[in-house]
Amino acid sequence: MINLLISCLNRMREVDMKIKQLWEILLVPALGLYLMSCAGSRPKPAGIEEAEKKQKVNEILDLQKTAETDTQRTEEDEVLKLLGITPEEKTEKVTSATSSDTALEQKVAELEEAVNKREQEVEQLRAELRAKENKIVELESILNDLKTVTPEPTTVTTSTAVNKSEFKLRYNDALNEYRNRHYKKAIKLFESLIQLDPNTSLSDNCQYWIGECYYGLGKYEQAIVEFEKVFAFVNSNKEDAAQLKIGLCYLRLNNKKRAKEELERLVMKYPQSEYLPRARRLLKQL
Repeated sequence: MINLLISCLNRMREVDMKIKQLWEILLVPALGLYLMSCAGSRPKPAGIEEAEKKQKVNEILDLQKTAETDTQRTEEDEVLKLLGITPEEKTEKVTSATSSDTALEQKVAELEEAVNKREQEVEQLRAELRAKENKIVELESILNDLKTVTPEPTTVTTSTAVNKSEFKLRYNDALNEYRNRHYKKAIKLFESLIQLDPNTSLSDNCQYWIGECYYGLGKYEQAIVEFEKVFAFVNSNKEDAAQLKIGLCYLRLNNKKRAKEELERLVMKYPQSEYLPRARRLLKQL
């Protein structure tokens, strides 16, 4: 079938070339006869004679163009006929193809819009997840504080016991200020407690919460400085929590390389830490 179509098309081209050659052959004698008739007739004014010549030439060229157009249409009709397609079906197929292209473009645009919307939803969910993870760390730290703080005997009247009791009360006040997001006020209270007695069992906790306050204020570089001070306290129960927050600070500063190093240090140095699962999740994302 394809070979037949190719053969027909080649044949049509040959016919078209012959027609063009025939027109060229006919056109030259026609022009010659016309010029001879003009020469034998009565002389006319130069302007009129020139205009008539141009008109005759244009008429002959128009006839040639009309013949070429008819030949081209005949070729198209012959091809459609070989394919079994009528002119009406050709028009319907062109219209149908145009409609299909428009529908396809509209469908692609809808899919692109849906993908963009999904990407925005995913990013929003990731942000919410990060916020919840940070909140979990804060709550876990507060819970650990409550577990490690032992109640002071109320019957002891020595000056040392009174100082510890007062320290604990002031510590709880500072912690409440942190929970209420009064970070600047909480920083002052925690710093005053460390100055009052840097050697209590809660002194390292005070230093840790100072770092958390700066983290809450978005001052991540200062928060790193404060969290690193936690390691200066002997037998601190906040070392692993501080190590995790240092990694999170670098992550907030978009320093992924340093964040990865700090989180890996947590995994290696504190294999029994309760923050280990979260550190590993974060490392998978880096």
